Amino acid sequence: MRQSMEHFVTLLDSGRLNLESISQDFDIFRVVPQNNSGKMLVTGYYEPVIEASLEPGGKFRWPIYPVPSDLLIVDLDSFGSKFHGERLMGRLEKNRVVPYYSRAEIDGKKVLEKPGSQTATPIAWLADPVDCFFLHIQGSGVITLPDGRQERVGYAGHNGRPYYSIGKDLIESGAVSRDEMSLQAIRKYLCSNPEIRNEIMWKNESYVFFKRVEQGPLGSFGTVLTAGRSIAADPAFHPAGGLAFLVSEKPVVDGSGEIRAWERFGRWVLNQDTGGAIKGPGRIDLFCGTGESAERIAGPMKQPGELYYLIKKGLVGGEQP
Repeated sequence: MRQSMEHFVTLLDSGRLNLESISQDFDIFRVVPQNNSGKMLVTGYYEPVIEASLEPGGKFRWPIYPVPSDLLIVDLDSFGSKFHGERLMGRLEKNRVVPYYSRAEIDGKKVLEKPGSQTATPIAWLADPVDCFFLHIQGSGVITLPDGRQERVGYAGHNGRPYYSIGKDLIESGAVSRDEMSLQAIRKYLCSNPEIRNEIMWKNESYVFFKRVEQGPLGSFGTVLTAGRSIAADPAFHPAGGLAFLVSEKPVVDGSGEIRAWERFGRWVLNQDTGGAIKGPGRIDLFCGTGESAERIAGPMKQPGELYYLIKKGLVGGEQP
């Protein structure tokens, strides 16, 4: 992938990147999902800007945590080749490794805040529990402090629990129709139903821990993501750092946030990130940028798409030059 990218950049910088040079110099691989339809599901994600404080008090009551000191990461490679690339997250309980605390235990039972517990001191407190939940989903964000200063927080780890789509749950329960489902629809439902909000959010046991970062948002390589060009994919099926061409649709949104049309696009992208909800060969998440305008684009995206990886000729199926 590195040699393919270096050659691509050489063509780009020299003004020789065109259909002819691509067909002559690259093998092109179309990603085929498991259903063999040739169409992938393309969604969007973004970096939210959220009201927060570095100290608790008043409306700032929802903490975001760093990686707890008692979180164990067990790399399974050393236990045999059949576990290659796998790892577990957990904690010790009477000399046994057990699953780490769930979202309900951390946010509901406040297990990290019990007297005598020194496992994790919050790095910030947010003003809204739904904002906190969506920060976990997006994996990074910008927090705006009471004095107007802004700081970035990025993904530092997670509790190892499986990701659960509450959007799918809301569709199945009839709370939100499949056609109307979007990030905005989920937010609206949670905010309109505070009496069952926690019950719904806690169904997603996956919990993300954060760290302060100087720049961002950062992808899985620690590289700053580029709006409209960085994608997240499942590393079990997609080459890390892969250069690809993505074809899909994005919403055209007016000033009030209403979708006026869907615009087809094709663009070069880089596989620079992963995500708990992005599993299997047929899922791609496109990074859409920072703030409210990016949320308006990312939120409703659940469009069919096609993805083509480019690899320099001679590097696949034979000896490297």
